[in-house]
Amino acid sequence: MAEARGSSAPLKGITCMIAGGALLTANDAVLKWLTGGYPVGELMFVRGLFVMLPIGIFVWRAGGITALMTRNYKEHALRAGLMIVGTYLFVSGLKFLPLADAISIAFAGPLFITALAPSMLGEHVGWRRWMAVLVGFV
Repeated sequence: MAEARGSSAPLKGITCMIAGGALLTANDAVLKWLTGGYPVGELMFVRGLFVMLPIGIFVWRAGGITALMTRNYKEHALRAGLMIVGTYLFVSGLKFLPLADAISIAFAGPLFITALAPSMLGEHVGWRRWMAVLVGFV
């Protein structure tokens, strides 16, 4: 754990976050461009095909198919279903909204998650956490 607290760890984390944000935004821009000529379901299918290669590599490096075993089938199925519906609605929204508006709405997600955490997960959300979420949103 000492390595994670080294002086280069925050810089690596910031670099990864900025690169990840840039790639997600580029992905959303390409999706918005493609929604003009292709159905949303087709875009999601092709996107899923492309992601199978990196997932396959991660599974192989984690020890093979047994690394994917779970005991929580219902919860994983629910999460997968919600992810599919959420992605479909987001990509559909890209077709009708300017990219900046769609991304702004997507970045409001932590606000909703924080607001629902007490009632849905029974978690306490103190004022410090609320301030962090609000500052991050701003």
